[in-house]
Amino acid sequence: MRFGPLDFKTRSKQGFGDDWPISYEDLAPYYEKVERFVGIAGEKAGYLNAPDGIYLPPLRPRCAEVLLRRRAAKIGVPVLPSRSAVLTAAHRGRPPCHYCGSCGIGCDVGARFCTLDAIVPELRARRNFKLQCNAAVREVLVDRQGRARGVSCVDSATRLRDRGPGRGASRQHRGVGPHPAQFKVAVPPERNRQLQRAVFRRAERTFLPAGVRLPEELRSDFWESFRQAEVRRFISKMCAGYQGKLGTLPEVYKRIVCPALVLWGERDRHFPPSHARRLHAAVASSELKIIPEAGHWMAWDRAADVADAIGEFTGRSFRSGPGSR
Repeated sequence: MRFGPLDFKTRSKQGFGDDWPISYEDLAPYYEKVERFVGIAGEKAGYLNAPDGIYLPPLRPRCAEVLLRRRAAKIGVPVLPSRSAVLTAAHRGRPPCHYCGSCGIGCDVGARFCTLDAIVPELRARRNFKLQCNAAVREVLVDRQGRARGVSCVDSATRLRDRGPGRGASRQHRGVGPHPAQFKVAVPPERNRQLQRAVFRRAERTFLPAGVRLPEELRSDFWESFRQAEVRRFISKMCAGYQGKLGTLPEVYKRIVCPALVLWGERDRHFPPSHARRLHAAVASSELKIIPEAGHWMAWDRAADVADAIGEFTGRSFRSGPGSR
């Protein structure tokens, strides 16, 4: 998010702190360059100290945010979408966010801005670029005129100090949390395996009913597949492709005229029943059936109930005859 005009002149405009020696107008062209490169989700609002920029579509608001905006509007308080370095549309070869909720451990598809995903790949195509791994910058070295001439680094593996050249030097970005690409370089293999196990266990807890465990042979087969990097990359691309199609679905729903059953688990933690109700409302010819106590894999933990619901629905639908609804 851009600093506003008042942020640069707090002493003269608001009576505290110190004024910057530059103004917002001095930095505005550079904000624009950064936004064009990074890809910022947001919307223009026209507020003085929250300057508008160049944005991709804003992130979809969550339920609490929708309610907050409605209530705040009644008393004249604006609620703006967060301006975030997260892609909501494909940008410079990176896919949009698919809302998997794992930003804290790094974005598998590179939708969240990170030096390793957005900057380094473009720099590696340049002949004068060298990526120096495990180099934590300690200080910027200057010449007698006070101009930067290089950096002093500490090797994070050996703890040895090194002085690198200024124009060819790069450093690993430390401004965000752990990222998958960092694990390839700096994380010991055992820690990498621990992360994979944690993600796998999280998927089990999310999808399986409470207390249910996969048969050991099947679980072992899943785990051996998940350990393969190409499998994890495929899953990430599949999720990104699914997310990219979501915007086209409302028009598809309108064209469904045959009998349809929206079958959902009451305790689905991955897609809560609120999703089922929205889908039911969008498909005019649909019926909604929520299976009590069922989770995401309701065909597993409530197999009989699922079979009964499908049998009852198809029986009525076929008896009513084609074109009757």
